[in-house]
Amino acid sequence: MSQGFWNYTIDDSSPLFIFQPYGDGGADNFTQNGWLPWYTTSHFATSGGEAATGDSYHITSLAGASVSLAFQGSAIYLHGNASCPYDVALDDSQSSLSPRDGLLFAAEGLPQDTHYVNLTLRPTSVNQQLAFDRADISSAKINSPPIPYIYDNSNSSLLYSGNWSFPNNDGHIP
Repeated sequence: MSQGFWNYTIDDSSPLFIFQPYGDGGADNFTQNGWLPWYTTSHFATSGGEAATGDSYHITSLAGASVSLAFQGSAIYLHGNASCPYDVALDDSQSSLSPRDGLLFAAEGLPQDTHYVNLTLRPTSVNQQLAFDRADISSAKINSPPIPYIYDNSNSSLLYSGNWSFPNNDGHIP
């Protein structure tokens, strides 16, 4: 049973997004190679070690470039600016969308579950691009307390390297 929603924003700079291919072509505008970070104040990096200032976007003009995200929730809103057509796949459904600014895609009323969204560019000319800004997600509030889960030091999902030792054997990480 839920009452209300949690709303949260995931910025394009988050490692939760998978940008493919990442165009890291050096300093300046190499958006034809893949996704590059761009900032509203400092724009593209023009030299190594340059500080980035302003709001961030990831921009590309490469046909077939995509950005994807796995998320838990019941609604998702993708924001940015597109001067080219693009496709959005959400779980098992796909939409072909026209160029637009602001809200690129929205899906509401999803089952409260884990979902996968993928946005793929389909530019028709070399001057078209997409600037991805963020995802806003809504997740239903659950009226039950959180359930604690303890990983002890013998859990096989923990991988140790180096010189770890366990001076006590009470089942918890020291």
